Amino acid sequence: MIRCLLLAAALTLPLSACQSVNTVATNNPKRTNVDYSRIDMNPVLKNDVRVEGVLARDVNGLLQGQVTLLNRSSSAKDIQTRFEWFSAQGMQVDESSTVWNTYTLQAGEMRSITGTAGSANAKDFRFAIKPLR
Repeated sequence: MIRCLLLAAALTLPLSACQSVNTVATNNPKRTNVDYSRIDMNPVLKNDVRVEGVLARDVNGLLQGQVTLLNRSSSAKDIQTRFEWFSAQGMQVDESSTVWNTYTLQAGEMRSITGTAGSANAKDFRFAIKPLR
């Protein structure tokens, strides 16, 4: 499933070059400490914002993901993030909850961003981050 997601991301990358997105895909959403297999870094964020960790757990039958980000720069960074939810077969589910959320990471700030799937069919997720501007 992850290979399919990465292939889909690779195929759409040329189409989104002007608005590239950093993506973290989970390997196994049921583990406490999920190893992320790939981060597609936007050049604007690569040196400033780092993914410190990715966690996932079951909350009342719904998958919840948490991504911890660190702003390593000396200035605030305005970012947008979103969670995309996928079934065990790799199909996107609960598209209505796939919205961009805006955050300001202060210089040196570490922040955990949490998302919860709106459907029990969600078994995996992808986290995306891009600069606000």
